[in-house]
Amino acid sequence: MRRSVHLRHVAVGLAAALVLLGVSRTSHAQGAVVHGSVAAATADGHTSPAFSGGVTWRFNDYVGVGVELGHLRSLATGVPHIWCCPGRDDSRATTFTTNVRLEIPTGSERVIPFVVGGGGVAAVTERYDVWYAGLGGNAMFTSELQALGLSVMPILPGPPTVSTTSTNMALTLGGGASILLTEHVAVDADLRMLRILGDPTRTIGRFGVGASIRF
Repeated sequence: MRRSVHLRHVAVGLAAALVLLGVSRTSHAQGAVVHGSVAAATADGHTSPAFSGGVTWRFNDYVGVGVELGHLRSLATGVPHIWCCPGRDDSRATTFTTNVRLEIPTGSERVIPFVVGGGGVAAVTERYDVWYAGLGGNAMFTSELQALGLSVMPILPGPPTVSTTSTNMALTLGGGASILLTEHVAVDADLRMLRILGDPTRTIGRFGVGASIRF
């Protein structure tokens, strides 16, 4: 009789523990993840810093949907260079994407691998100096140079700076891992590919580290 009562108490205790465990897992399966990162972005042999931040809503232990805002401070510009006239030419981009995040289950309680993919828009701003070539120069000086087999292209003072902004479609795909420091705080590392469709089309590789908070 005592053994039966004891077994009954053990069964009730195990059932209560399983219920509490299930509630705990359910409460942590859903919720928001706020994240930010600093990265090195590479495109066409040009490397520049990049920053991003976003919010993801996790529907369960595996699937989440979120939005992300990113900024690339410097990109290679598509404006052609003029051999005679060094000047300023740079390009930067701001992206806004909607992403799907898939977290991959593992045997580790602290390491959470993930895959991210999505799309959105990118605002690309290009700035460059414009040089105006004169139609003529000193005739005597020009003829002397031509006699030596040389030529000259007179340049007017300047130059004015032109800035243009275009909005293009952006696609992103990548993955990484979150390392939990506590139940809610993690350190993240990820590798992304960002493709900005436009003229020209840019493909950017991005490796970043950051932090995330799980609510």
